[in-house]
Amino acid sequence: MIVIDEGTLRFTFPDDWQVLKYDDSRFYRNCFEGFANSKAVDFIAFNPSQAELHLIEVKDYITEKQNKVDKELFEIVAIKVKDTLAGLSILAHKGSFDEEQQFALQAIQKPKKRVILHRQTHNRESKKDIPTFYQSSKSNCVDKNQQNKRTFARLLNSIDSNAMLCDIKNMPKNCSWKVERISTNQAAS
Repeated sequence: MIVIDEGTLRFTFPDDWQVLKYDDSRFYRNCFEGFANSKAVDFIAFNPSQAELHLIEVKDYITEKQNKVDKELFEIVAIKVKDTLAGLSILAHKGSFDEEQQFALQAIQKPKKRVILHRQTHNRESKKDIPTFYQSSKSNCVDKNQQNKRTFARLLNSIDSNAMLCDIKNMPKNCSWKVERISTNQAAS
């Protein structure tokens, strides 16, 4: 299994997947981050035998303050996706980081791009904090969640018309990776 921690979340991908923590990659940190204020998604992942490239942005509001409304956050994710795809192309063709360049060469060949925003807030069973993707009444919950999905998909339509919003309790049915919450002590190590 390939395990990557982001804040208090642990992402576990199958062994046959390729995963790059792009915003921590040598290429992004040393070459691309300073180029025109470029932004980056957290992970890029794919199964070599499938046609999909997954661009995954994680917002862990357990460890960081939630200060963006949904539409602002969605726009930031769209910019990160655009910049990440540009960076991957440059890395694939001009990179000098062998392992990362090989990853990028395979990644850019994937014809289907999937964008996933994994936004985690405090445990929904807790009465003190309800995620903004969801509302307190059941009918509003469905309406707000569907509205957010449509807004997010509309912003990313040219890349992925089915861009996904998820959290630990609402993972897509066809998702190949698992996400679990870890303690703050585990996340720091």
